[in-house]
Amino acid sequence: MCCLSLFLTPALLLSISVHSGPQTSRFPSKSESGLYIAEVIAVPELHKDSYVSCLQQAGLSFWRGLKRDGVLHDASTCELISIYDSDPDVPDWNFLLVFHLTPYTKPQDYSRRVKSLGDKSCAGQGGAKTLRREVLRPTPNANYATPEDDREAIQLKVEYVVEYIAVRNTPEDLNAYREIMSSSLGPALGQVLIPKELTFGLTALETVSVEYSAEGMPTWNQLHINATLPTYHLTAEDRDAALRQVNPKGGGNSEIVKRLDAIRTKPRVDKVKKLYELTVR
Repeated sequence: MCCLSLFLTPALLLSISVHSGPQTSRFPSKSESGLYIAEVIAVPELHKDSYVSCLQQAGLSFWRGLKRDGVLHDASTCELISIYDSDPDVPDWNFLLVFHLTPYTKPQDYSRRVKSLGDKSCAGQGGAKTLRREVLRPTPNANYATPEDDREAIQLKVEYVVEYIAVRNTPEDLNAYREIMSSSLGPALGQVLIPKELTFGLTALETVSVEYSAEGMPTWNQLHINATLPTYHLTAEDRDAALRQVNPKGGGNSEIVKRLDAIRTKPRVDKVKKLYELTVR
């Protein structure tokens, strides 16, 4: 679950590669989209291996059980490789757990199952600490990644970037951001750039509620997981043409980036790797 973000500034633009295979099967219908739960975890460097081992032994079987019972649609684990950009004094974290619920599962149903069966997230293992837990929903018309991507992603050596995005918290700015995503950036990706095999995928999520946030954690209200490859560089011309094609009145790349810069910041941007051995599909 983790494409080149069309919102990255030039300094942060990443490489993207051609992908093969039919693209239409990668796009779930709206009826298939449930809510998400994301957990940001900090694990001391010396204990990362033991934390991953704990997830493999306890978390994975628990998540598979939730999948069988129709609670989870899928689950992914991402581990930090490097930090591209960060606000000053942001706490360190190095794991992101993302749980995609089925359409009929409410977050409280998931939480009740976790409490009744015992927390299998390995919190506390080797000093692991949960720094943030939140409920999110998919941004309309801006999600182009499905579980079926994993086999292809492994073959093509997909790279992942996670953006923690803070849109100014006013109804006007949140609506403006969603409109840009839904009418311009999302369609440019899904209708043009992916079909042309110029990029791979995007999971764009909006925060519904923050269930827990540790002291000193930055605030954000959008979480984007971008899947990229190192063998193709998406150009400004590619992005501009795609944006103008899907929404001629919405403006090109430079205009849209300017509008976004006026209403959002990025407390942190990470390069991560997906731990496929901890993926449930």
